[in-house]
Parts: sequence; structure tokens; C-alpha cells
Amino acid sequence: MPRATLDACLASDAVLLGAIGSPEFDHLPPAEKPEAGLLQLRKSLGGFANLRPIISYPALAAASPLRREIIDGADLLFVRELLGGLYFGEPRGITSQNGNSTGVQYDAVLGCRD
Repeated sequence: MPRATLDACLASDAVLLGAIGSPEFDHLPPAEKPEAGLLQLRKSLGGFANLRPIISYPALAAASPLRREIIDGADLLFVRELLGGLYFGEPRGITSQNGNSTGVQYDAVLGCRD
């Protein structure tokens, strides 16, 4: 992510994010993938959660895989925490034994092993 983009985001009152990434970038090293910029942005802005609203619109209820009586009137907000785990934890290593690999990571925020 260019520094000018990060500076513009830091100077803004709000930053709205959409979907990030695409299979066309899968061959790039992790630091060069679009997701790396997203993580840098979250860390720089102190982002701690994704807010994912779910609202049922009557005109679209028939398109839902859920039965109408379940989806009608749905109004939910999922709050997804972003501070710990794989997002910002510090990698500690990968061990292999008998053809199986195990990754170990220490989460500096929560102080637990994943």
C-alpha cells in the first residue's frame, strides 16, 4: 500500500472497505498481496472489529436459501473481532512429524497459543 494512501486514510474521518484480494494475486509473496495492505491499514487505524449487518428485504426474501418464515424481518449485526489470532499474532514456527505439519503462533494481545 502506498504511503500516500495510508496518510489519506489516517487523515480521513472514516474509511470504508470492500472486498480485497483476487486469485490473480495468489502467486505473489504474502507481503505483496492486497491483503497485506488491509492488515497494515487495520493496524494503523486501530481497527478492532468488522461490522457486518444483515437485513432482510421483502423483495429479496424469495432469493434467500433460508425459508421465508426464518428470514422475514431479520435484522442482525455480526461483530467480528480483529485484534488477535492470525491477524496480528507473532509466528513462532512450524514443526513437522510423520508427514504432518503443525503451526504455532503466540498471540501478543490475548497471551494465548493458537
